Parts: sequence; C-alpha cells; structure tokens
Amino acid sequence: MRPVAVFTVAALIVTLTGCTTSGVVTNADCDVAAQPGNLSNSVSVSAEAGTVPQATFPLPLRSTEIERTVLTKGTGDTVETGDLVLFDYSMYEGTTGEKLGTSFQEGGTPATQLLTESAGMALYSGLSCQTIGSRLVLTAPVAQILGDEAAAQFLPTLGKNATIVVVLDIVDRVLGRAAGSPRDLPNGFPVVTNTPDGRPGVTVPSVKAPDTLLSATRIQSTLPEDEQEVVASDSALILQVLAISWDNRTVISSTWEDGTPGNFASGTELPYIDGLTGKKAGDQVVVVTPGPNSMIYVVDILGAYPAQG
Repeated sequence: MRPVAVFTVAALIVTLTGCTTSGVVTNADCDVAAQPGNLSNSVSVSAEAGTVPQATFPLPLRSTEIERTVLTKGTGDTVETGDLVLFDYSMYEGTTGEKLGTSFQEGGTPATQLLTESAGMALYSGLSCQTIGSRLVLTAPVAQILGDEAAAQFLPTLGKNATIVVVLDIVDRVLGRAAGSPRDLPNGFPVVTNTPDGRPGVTVPSVKAPDTLLSATRIQSTLPEDEQEVVASDSALILQVLAISWDNRTVISSTWEDGTPGNFASGTELPYIDGLTGKKAGDQVVVVTPGPNSMIYVVDILGAYPAQG
C-alpha cells in the first residue's frame, strides 16, 4: 500500500459538492449504484487494473448523466458507505480527449474519498458496491464529477456542461472513523463523546490549560492486527481531526465538517504528532498541547504508512 500524500491535481476529484441523482438506481445490495450506458461502454482502456491506463473513445463524447462501466471486477472487499476509499485515476475531457490529470505516475499517491452522500453523487454512485482491485470507467458532466464550485475553480475553460471521462482503480479502503473500544480518559483531560456516526464532541474543563503535552487513547483499536499500523514521527497519515481552543472553547477546524479526512505526507509537521507517535490505526487519541494557546485535538487515526525512500 502506497502512502497517501497531499494532492494537487487529485484535488479536482476529491473536493466534491452536492450533485444530482440522475443515472443512479437503488438496489437491494447498496444504497445507489451507477449503471453502464452507451457512453461509458464506448471507452476503451489499453491496460489492466493496477497499471497506467490509456483511454480512447469516440469524439466528441457528451453526457447528461453519470454512467459507469466495470472493466475489471476486483477480488478484494466491497467498499461500503462510511469507508474512506483510496483510488487511482486518469481524467479526460470528453470533447477533445485531452488528459486533464492523473494519479498514475511513478512515486504517485492515490486520491481519497469518504464514501458518503455528501461526497457528491458521481463518486458516491460510481464507487458504491464495488470491490478493491476493480477498474471502472465513469462518464458524467463535469459538475457531477467535481461539483459546480470545484469545476469553476479548477476547469473554468470547460464550461459546466462539459463531459468528463474517468478511468478509476479502487486501491484500498479504510474505515472513516476510529474502530474500537472506548476507554476513560485520565484526570485533567477534557470530556470527549461521540455521536453514533463517530463525530466527536468536547467539553472543556473550567481550569487552566496544562503545562505539558497530554496524550491518551480514548478508543482502543480493535482492527485486525495486520491493519493496526503504528504511527511514527515520519509516517504518512490519514486522520479525522477536531481541533478546539482550550481558552476560547471554540472549534478551530474539523475534518468532520470539511467532509473528508486529512491526508498528511511523510514528515508533515503537525502540532500533535508527538502525541500520536506509537499509537495505532483505528485508535482515537486525545492530544492537548500546553501553553497560553493550548489546543485540544481529537484524532481518529484511519491509516499510517511508512515514509518512502
């Protein structure tokens, strides 16, 4: 499994907003699943799943709804709602066939998407009910793939009705929240609770912030042993993070509100990294940094990967 890093071109796909539901159906096996159509079936791909693809298709290709064709059915686990899905992609413009971006490159890193309805219907319906190792073709209007705002920001010359063709390999999946058994936090820590979907909440004690770094595991991972990757100071990390000011008792940032976990490249400087070192994937860790600007970090460790090199 390659480590996950911060992306540039990949941001085109992972920053999605709400989209329409045309071209999707409900079935007994999953919430929604996009179906094959004449356009997605017309895309030819030269290589097998896991290798760099080269897509060709009749020009111009214009779509009004999402279509999905499964080129290779993977033999891994099925991705489920709430999973963080890791995938490689190549993206093309339907009118000209121009390649707009790819994560298939030497030393490249997969893109990620939290599989929820808020992710945007194109990827939600495109990934639903698929297995790790699968290669898919998606065709859809640019706004359904990227969302109106992201399409206007990243591809302003295409226009909102342009068609995008995506060849996508599902690389892996991890849970989108900590997975394990709750534990009591030591004295001096804030009170932390979780909603049923895993979203944390914090009650800050009415006392002075600590003078030293505090770190404790609130949820102990119960993932299989071979999935409990240990965090090192230079690990590449996938995290859900809620950050709260101790003094102001206000939320400073939250990946839960942003809609997707944070991806941090190997060696990224994080103010709470010392509190995570030695913890495991699946843990929820509460870290409190000391000083006059004390911060509380509630961190769900979704993945930890060794530094490359």
